Amino acid sequence: MDGRSRISVGLRLTAAVATIAVAIVIAAVSWEDSGAFALVLAGVPMLAVAPLLRPHLRPRTAAIATWAAAGIVLAWAVLTGLGTGAYFAAPGVLLLVAAIASLARAPAPGATASTTPSVR
Repeated sequence: MDGRSRISVGLRLTAAVATIAVAIVIAAVSWEDSGAFALVLAGVPMLAVAPLLRPHLRPRTAAIATWAAAGIVLAWAVLTGLGTGAYFAAPGVLLLVAAIASLARAPAPGATASTTPSVR
């Protein structure tokens, strides 16, 4: 595993754990007011990041899952933004950064700075 993929995996796992932590806190706080709906409020983002907890996803699968999770968590933060769902904005942005990092490609084998063509 090269450095870029390690960063991508680290960001992905950190974002997933942050989302789950926020969801657990929100579910615990919201249980008294909303009862069983607290499970829906916290469950949607948790289900969105569940596939990201597998660190050995193929790069293309990981990128698709990360983009989907970022979209779902950010949409959920906007949808529930007037309530406690706004706390999902920070993990959502972290998921977005992880999704962008998943697009980075490793340099081709044997490619160095000296082999890049120069413009004259």
